[in-house]
Amino acid sequence: MQLDALLAERGEAVETVLNMHATDDVRAARVHRVRKLPRSPTKHAAQVVLQRLQHRWVHTPSGRTYHTYFKPPKCPGKDDVTGDALVQRKDDTPCIIDSRLHTFRVLTVPILTHYKDIVRDIDANDDLDDVTAQVSAALRAPR
Repeated sequence: MQLDALLAERGEAVETVLNMHATDDVRAARVHRVRKLPRSPTKHAAQVVLQRLQHRWVHTPSGRTYHTYFKPPKCPGKDDVTGDALVQRKDDTPCIIDSRLHTFRVLTVPILTHYKDIVRDIDANDDLDDVTAQVSAALRAPR
């Protein structure tokens, strides 16, 4: 890969690759029930991502983000700080999200294959504190 050659010129190398993924396992279902997401007995990773993005809201001037289930604004549709109206991004539609996921898979699989010995999987279904802990542990782990 070009990245390896570029880093080698500098005497460096990729040490860890983080693979953050949404899964359809039991823990994911538990997290969704705790978060009061609509229940679904089998939720595929693409469906998880779609649900997360479809329910994202943004305060455009500040960039603050909210989520209908994970981080709802105090008043629906309004920014907590200014009270301004929140909007949904135009690219958070099912068709565009599906296209983005396809592109992601096409570009990511070769990278994960190339770096298979240093890939660390992160369960992105967990809450923010747990995901942060997983990332920290993966970056501290001996190589």
